[in-house]
Amino acid sequence: MNWNDYEALWKRQELPRGAAADVIELKRTFEAKHRKMERTILLRNLIEGVGGIMTSLGFGLLTWRMGITGWSIILGLGLIAGVSCVFLYDWLRFRRVRSGPEATLLARLESGIAELRHQRGLITHIGKWYLTSYLAAMLLLGYGLLQHTARTAPPGMWKSVLTTPITLAWIVVLLGVMAGAIVWWWLDVQKSIRLRIDPRLAELEKLRRDLLSRDD
Repeated sequence: MNWNDYEALWKRQELPRGAAADVIELKRTFEAKHRKMERTILLRNLIEGVGGIMTSLGFGLLTWRMGITGWSIILGLGLIAGVSCVFLYDWLRFRRVRSGPEATLLARLESGIAELRHQRGLITHIGKWYLTSYLAAMLLLGYGLLQHTARTAPPGMWKSVLTTPITLAWIVVLLGVMAGAIVWWWLDVQKSIRLRIDPRLAELEKLRRDLLSRDD
């Protein structure tokens, strides 16, 4: 998965100070940070969208040429492609709604706040639509490959594999590493929301209030 492309927007710079940030400094750095956010979101959506579509097509062609077909393979590849379509849709949506360079500072600021809230929602619910879909796809693809292997492997091969201590130990270690990596990734996502995205939203909202107060 490549969600860290988006998180890198925050990790390449020091932590936002949130509501305690200086308004003058926020105004001075807003344009540069806003452009960097736009580039990062567009790049992430293209990488995730196009990459997932190409992966599902490539793996689908490979399994078809190897004679490995079935409903589980098709459904698993469909789930991967579906997640990719979410990113492609977000790419199109973002290009349509983002403010142009001719917009006022207040308009660009409000656009940035709205976009950051939208991205925060995607990240907050990433476990529901991203991780769950990919895990289900991996299980379906694995099930399809196992079915194919059961039909073509020598009799008793899987029984021998699962009853060999060293092989079984490697399977347990692999599953443990995968589970640990998922937990670490989830905690890192939550930390990014708490330490970087939420404080940045507070900064933008503080700058917005300052601009509105000057107009009154």
